[in-house]
Amino acid sequence: QYQYQMKKEEGIIQREIEAYLRKIDFLKPLDDIEIHKVSAFAKIELYGRNEVIFRQGEKGESCFFIKQGAVDIMLKDARGTESWVATLGEGAFFGEMSLLTGEKRMASAVAKDDSELIVIGPMGFYDVFKNNPDLMERLSEIVTARSLELEMTRKRVMTEMEKIEEQKAASKNLLGRIKLFFKIK
Repeated sequence: QYQYQMKKEEGIIQREIEAYLRKIDFLKPLDDIEIHKVSAFAKIELYGRNEVIFRQGEKGESCFFIKQGAVDIMLKDARGTESWVATLGEGAFFGEMSLLTGEKRMASAVAKDDSELIVIGPMGFYDVFKNNPDLMERLSEIVTARSLELEMTRKRVMTEMEKIEEQKAASKNLLGRIKLFFKIK
C-alpha cells in the first residue's frame, strides 16, 4: 500500500508539473506527449528566503521554472561587488543558458522569498528539441535577449577604473589586429 501511495503522489506531482509547463510561453507549441516527456525529467526543489540557488561562474546544466515565490538575479563585477539585475516571479524561468550550452552560470540566483522551483536538465529537452527545431530557435531568441540585457547591466555597474581598463584592453586588441592586417610588428 505504501508503494502505491508513493506512485500515486509521484503521478500527482508529475501532473502538476505538466499543467505548469503548459503555461510557459515558449513551451506552448508542445503537445501533451512532449510535455509529458519533459516533465518526466523534472523535479521540484524548495528554497528558503535568501538561499542561494546557484552562483555566478558555477557549472550548470539545468533550467529553473518558478512555480511559487520569487528569485533575485545578481551579477558580480570584477571586484566581487554584487548588483541586483532583476526579480523574477511565478511563471518566470532562469538558468536557460547553462541548460542549452553547458556554459557556466552568467549570474547568481537567490531566493527572494520561500520558493518552489521546477528544475529540468538537458535530458528533459533532448527529444523535444530534436523534434521541434522551432522551439530551440524560440528559446535561443529569449536567451540572446537576456544575455544582452545582462551584458548591458554588467557594463552599467562597472566602476570608472574598470571602464578605463576595459578600454585599454580593447584598444590593445584593436592595435594588434591593425598591426596584423598591415603585417607590422
